[in-house]
Amino acid sequence: MRKLHRPQELADLGTTTMASAKPSAMSKTAAGRKGSDELADAVSRVFALFQANWPRRWRSIWRTDEEVRLSKRSWFVAFRDAGLTPRRLAAGLDAVRHLSWPPDNPGAFLELCRVPPESVGAPALEQAWREATSRPPHSDWVPWSHRCVYWAAVRTGRTDLAERGQMMRATFEREYDRTVEEADGLPEPPKGQLPARTSAERRRERERAAAEALPQLKAMVAGW
Repeated sequence: MRKLHRPQELADLGTTTMASAKPSAMSKTAAGRKGSDELADAVSRVFALFQANWPRRWRSIWRTDEEVRLSKRSWFVAFRDAGLTPRRLAAGLDAVRHLSWPPDNPGAFLELCRVPPESVGAPALEQAWREATSRPPHSDWVPWSHRCVYWAAVRTGRTDLAERGQMMRATFEREYDRTVEEADGLPEPPKGQLPARTSAERRRERERAAAEALPQLKAMVAGW
């Protein structure tokens, strides 16, 4: 496979997406350059794979070196804005190898860069969505199927999930992708305690309070 040389302007764009930030200004600059280099390498790896696996398709999409150069710049910006990480890049490269044709735009490639939930023992997206939206906001005494589902629900907003439902789907999908990617470093959901009163007990208390207040209410009505 021929190594593609990345254009200098890719490295000059700057990003800390795939590098650690340091306290001092000098080290922050160095970290930014490192992240820029790593992200530029990611773009080059993707384009090298495309050129090696689909040489004819490659030239039908990118006919000249100038088009390759401009396209690499566009892909670099898209990767940076999407916060592409090494783990997601690996997932995308693995997925694209199974395609008949390479994606011709960064958005299509980024759709492939999802770490499969099953790889970390988490449920598939649809199952996670059903679990997150079917639980009341305060029901931690019921065990969660996986920490990724819990943290995705928390980050999305459990009250919003309960009250707004489908309107929060896109947000939940984004947060679930992130929690799956971060699964190794996520703590387990807190183990809640059974509530002091069940919902049935609270309902009976409200009914009893209403019954006790009824005579007073009748007296007030009679006095009108």
